[in-house]
Amino acid sequence: SGARAGSQLAVAGQLGLSAAGYALWCNGIDRFDELRQRHLVPQPPYRQGRAAAEAGAQAMIDISDGLIGDLRHLAEASGVTIDLSTEALSADREKLTGAAEAVGVDPWDWVFGGGEDHALVAAFAGPVPAGWRVIGRVLEGSSGVLVDGVPWRGHAGWQSF
Repeated sequence: SGARAGSQLAVAGQLGLSAAGYALWCNGIDRFDELRQRHLVPQPPYRQGRAAAEAGAQAMIDISDGLIGDLRHLAEASGVTIDLSTEALSADREKLTGAAEAVGVDPWDWVFGGGEDHALVAAFAGPVPAGWRVIGRVLEGSSGVLVDGVPWRGHAGWQSF
């Protein structure tokens, strides 16, 4: 609940790999072994939680239900708006493009809405620690999540209620 306007938003870990692997399994596609295995055996960046805390992270959450869905929790608890950058997340999308074409989906749905990779995302007022990469910024405003300044209209992740 401590994210503040003016801070950078950064991620440690991979985004969308487990969701891609799950879709490949469900569609009987036996290519893209790395993605299929990442769904079965996630690789959370365990040590990065401590690194973020030591670097002064204001707020942090793991991405288990989807980047946008989980960031909504962080934004609501902090009373801020989060703006994600597709440019900063383009490498995540590129890793998934071939599998997305095979399944017939937009890879952004996996980057923004896929969970179960258990990446960590945090807000930092100061420098981002090694092992983290900036993917957006924290803004003043009503609680919510934007992508390149506009609301995301695609899949946002698992919704329990």
